[in-house]
Order: sequence, then structure tokens, then C-alpha cells
Amino acid sequence: MSSSDLAPSDLAGLGISYVRVIWIDFTNITRCRVISLKHFLKMMQSARPGVALAFAVMSMVDLRLAAGVSAVGEWFYVIDTSTLRICPYEEGLATVMGNFQHKVPVLVNGSPSLQVDVCPRTILERVVTSAKRDASVEFLVGFETEFILLKSTRPIGGAHEHLYAACNGLLTGSVESRILREISDSLIGGGIDVSMYHPEAAPGQYELITGPLPPLQAADALVYTRETITNHAKAIPAVTLPLPASYQRMTDGVWSGGTYICWGTDNRETPIRLTNLESPLSGTLRFALSMLHRTLYYLALAMILGTGAHGVKHSEPLAAKDLNGLLSAAQMTPEDRVAFGITERFPLTWDAAREAFAKNELSEAILGKSVVSHYLSVQELMAASLESESDEEKKATKLVECF
Repeated sequence: MSSSDLAPSDLAGLGISYVRVIWIDFTNITRCRVISLKHFLKMMQSARPGVALAFAVMSMVDLRLAAGVSAVGEWFYVIDTSTLRICPYEEGLATVMGNFQHKVPVLVNGSPSLQVDVCPRTILERVVTSAKRDASVEFLVGFETEFILLKSTRPIGGAHEHLYAACNGLLTGSVESRILREISDSLIGGGIDVSMYHPEAAPGQYELITGPLPPLQAADALVYTRETITNHAKAIPAVTLPLPASYQRMTDGVWSGGTYICWGTDNRETPIRLTNLESPLSGTLRFALSMLHRTLYYLALAMILGTGAHGVKHSEPLAAKDLNGLLSAAQMTPEDRVAFGITERFPLTWDAAREAFAKNELSEAILGKSVVSHYLSVQELMAASLESESDEEKKATKLVECF
């Protein structure tokens, strides 16, 4: 049963006893309140069903709060029943998401509003609405979720040695094959369209692909996908690469998008890959983006789609040419890169990415000034928490187990 078909009144007949109300904070941790079905159904009878949550729930790292956040103040997390899903991976459980709102209206530009400016789902919804209204652009988003099954986190080790897409990564009767099948079955049972899964290149690494949806629904589905994977496999640029460790994948020649700002048709060494140049569907283009790692996907999608819509709205020229030859940008001479309009690289460090993000006026225009400053503050605290471990193995274990 898809989430759009599921109503609170259906839950008892499906054997649901508890509903997990979940939200994603600025460290990309999924947090929750687990509510008994009896209380949830009673709550849903109110005109504005939801739960009160402290301001701090979006900004905690360990038990420390980001700058500008204290124990004072609460928001109301208003339930969005369109996100209601059963959880086949745990008997008697359903999940639902919502939007942060003010308890009472506040004045915004002279008009009363309940919207909280740092709510990730609200930000993405606003960007998508604006793109359609102002630039006549609509989006569909699908995700390729890569994850590693671990045999241990102390020390960290992949569960199985295999090559890319090799069948021995999914041997009949193996633990890995059973887990991947259970994950896929659970997602399908929860209303997620699973396209395929396969072994990836690293030890214990797998990829699962889910079908395209409108951006907000796609991000919601990704949260559900991540929770499903975590529950089945418990040993498991500034916004898109939020941690210092994220920049270990910022390198050329490893099919992760490369470090140069460019695009190309079917080119896995470009951060933006056009995959349907000859599409028979007139007026549609399909792009694959590679520069996302352990990020808050609502904000990442808001930045990516908002930036694209801004370019369309203002008819900004595309200076870079299609990089569809045999050479990647890293393999080209400086003169050849200039000829293709490739003149810049992505920030190669966490500090450089944060500086570029803070100075970019479009970041504030898309996300809002308070979101930019708040996000940077939370990520700084999160990085400090990881860097407090001097031992590299302990640091890696904390990253895997906590974040």
C-alpha cells in the first residue's frame, strides 16, 4: 500500500500498534517520537495534529547545542498524513513525517505565518513551488543509495569481498543476498518503487535504486529507504558534502564525478551527467548528480533545484560545453579545459566549501539567511565532535556508528 493510499483509520486493521513520528535534523540524523496507536488516532482528531518539540532538536550534536540555540522555545511538528507508511521490517509499526511550524502565527513581512524558516521539508517545498511558478520548471528525482554492509565496526570491515556487479556478491543463501532481498521487499511493501539493486565496487558495498518522484516525496522516500536499510543491516560542496570526511571522495578518476565544474553526456567523470540526450520525450532532460555524501537531502535538493531554476528563470547562458569525449576534465590540458568552458574546480576541502557557501548570495536567496548561518553552525559543531577523536580508527568508528 503506497503512502498516498494509507489513512490513519487504516492502521488498526493492518495490525499497527505504534506510529513513529520522525524528523531529520541539521546533522542528517533521523530522530523520532514513538506514539501508541490509541494516542495517535486521538491526536489526529484535532484540527492541527502534531507534537511539540524544543528548538534544540534540530541543532544537537551529542548533547551540545549549536551557536544561537538554547533550551528555551518550542515548535509544533505538524503531521503530514501523506507521508504515512507501514514498516514491514518491524511488526506493528508505521512511520509518519511532518513540518515544523510556530505554535502561534508570527509576522513575516507584515503578514502572519506559521512556517518555520529552518524546516528542511518546508524549504524544499518552497523551492519546488517557486521553480514551477517563476521558471515553469518541474522536477522528478530518483536516488541511488550506496551503502556498505559491515562485519564489524570495531575494527571497521566490509562484510564480503566482491567485484563491481559480480554475482558472487549475491550468492544464493548468503547473508548479503538475504539482507538485500529483505531490504527490497520491505521497501516495496512500504510503497517505495524499487528499480534494482546490485553489488558495488568496495568490500561489502551495494547500491539500491528507487524510482523517480517529485522532489519532496523523493526525499521523504529516501529517509524511509535509509531507515529500512539501517533496520535490516544494523552493522552497517558544503550542503552536499557536509563533513571533512566527505572530501575523501572529492578526487578524479574514480567515477564519483570528479573535481572540475563541468557536465557531460553519459560521462561518469563529470559531476553533472546528462543521461538522455536523445530522449524521445520532448521537453524533458534527465541528469545524474554525483556529489552527494551523507547529506541533509532536503537542503541539498533545495540548493540544486533552486540553482537550476534560477538559471532558467534568468536565461543564464551555459558556458561549459558537453564533455563527451574520451578524456576527463582532469586529463585535459589547461588550454583544452578553457576551450570547453571549464574554468573552475569544486572546493576540495571542508573549510573552502563552507567559505564559498557562506559568501554565495544565491545560497541565502534559496535557503534563507538564517538557514545558511544555522546550518554552518551545526556542521561546525558536528565536525568538532568527530575531530575530538585523535585516533583515526576511533574517529571512523564514531562516524559509522553515530552519524
